[in-house]
Amino acid sequence: KVVNAAGPWASEIGQMAGVMIPVFPWRRQVIVTHPLPLIDPFPMLVDMDTGIYMHKESDGLLIGWADPDQPKGFLSGIDDDYNRTIIEKAMARLPLLMQATLLTTWAGYYETTPDHHGIVGEAAALEGFYVAAGFSGHGVMHSPAVGQVMAEMIVKGCAETLDPASLCLERFAEGKPLKESVVI
Repeated sequence: KVVNAAGPWASEIGQMAGVMIPVFPWRRQVIVTHPLPLIDPFPMLVDMDTGIYMHKESDGLLIGWADPDQPKGFLSGIDDDYNRTIIEKAMARLPLLMQATLLTTWAGYYETTPDHHGIVGEAAALEGFYVAAGFSGHGVMHSPAVGQVMAEMIVKGCAETLDPASLCLERFAEGKPLKESVVI
């Protein structure tokens, strides 16, 4: 049994096994500010109009955004224009950020599927080949449940805790993608 949990490289691993997996890397960039006078606790905020998200990071804020114009692929490095756009969009939502100074910034990859939902389960095309990938930034949040379900499928032959059928790989070939209302 093999579990492909290779994140943004899941498609490449799938190709090695002869299984098409529609997971692609998408660069995400975040900035972190120096400390700011914030309410405590500071909630995670998501601006549904722009997709900007922010949450407390130490005594400052971590601010991120998924630029819909970013091409898919393994783009590396920091894009200063991307940072300026993040800051401008965030200041429109939280004017306090006009007082902020940049502490650090980094970029990484989201592993994204066409419908922005993860793939969980055994690939119908290859017995014993399981996929747990494509969570569009939600992997850490979903990992306890996905780990449990994957273990049940491998050890017991079926998932018992949750039914992952709607997250099957085959939904894309069958034209049955899921609806995602939060990812822009």
